[in-house]
Amino acid sequence: MDKGTVLRTAANRYEIGQCLGRGAQGSVYEAIRGDGRKVAVKLVREITVDSLRRQRTEGWTYQQFSNHFVALLDWNLECSRPFLVLEFCIHGSARSQMNYLSTWHSVSVPLLAQTAKALEELHKHGYLFRDLKPDNILLTQYGFGSWIAKLGDAGLICLPRELSIVQMTNFARGTPEYMAPELLRLGALYTRDAEAFAFGVTAVELLSGTRPTAGSEVLCGPVQLRSLFTRMISADPKMRPSLSEARSKLEIAGQNLKERNQALGAVGLVAVVVLAAFVFGKGKK
Repeated sequence: MDKGTVLRTAANRYEIGQCLGRGAQGSVYEAIRGDGRKVAVKLVREITVDSLRRQRTEGWTYQQFSNHFVALLDWNLECSRPFLVLEFCIHGSARSQMNYLSTWHSVSVPLLAQTAKALEELHKHGYLFRDLKPDNILLTQYGFGSWIAKLGDAGLICLPRELSIVQMTNFARGTPEYMAPELLRLGALYTRDAEAFAFGVTAVELLSGTRPTAGSEVLCGPVQLRSLFTRMISADPKMRPSLSEARSKLEIAGQNLKERNQALGAVGLVAVVVLAAFVFGKGKK
């Protein structure tokens, strides 16, 4: 879509800006709402029965699980190019911040804990996300607060019972690099264990900058989390921990990193004070 194109809903107008990203069936653009607020607009690239179904599913998900997904602000599904209007996440996707997140674990670990909590909430209600990867974790910040992780691109979310007989005769859907080995068999169905695998691969990639292979031993990232992620990317589904266990251990690790950084900061401050006192005292002599 050309920059400067204006899209309308019953309540607002949106002037399209630069393209922020392209997915399998849709594109996301930066846009300016009539009141000057920056937003993200997601449009269907090619209108098909499947793309429209996924778009409606995505909009419904953002409304139902608003605490863990990007906020749905507006929509128009009846025009020639149906679109959703979403909050603009100022730090982009976790993929775009890979270098930063793989270096600063005190930031990435809490974000992963939030992501695990979002998936855990979906599982409690019987849903599966089915397409977790760094591209679908969006990062924002309110004021000078901590970074916040929100899930986006929820077009593949479903209840297990919605994995129909027709789908059972095909390969499971998702992004191949983040799909558990058991899903690569004809007729395989997506499960919570497969979701745990995708989370494990995503987490290791964000903590190290390198995507691990199924069944490998994780030797990077915070030491206290390596065993957890080694189990999560196991080729054996029965070996993988739940998202609940992952979230709990990530929260503990995040708190430990925070306390360590605070302690290091305090030591650094004391060192500066001592050095200043020494220099000042020496100067007086």
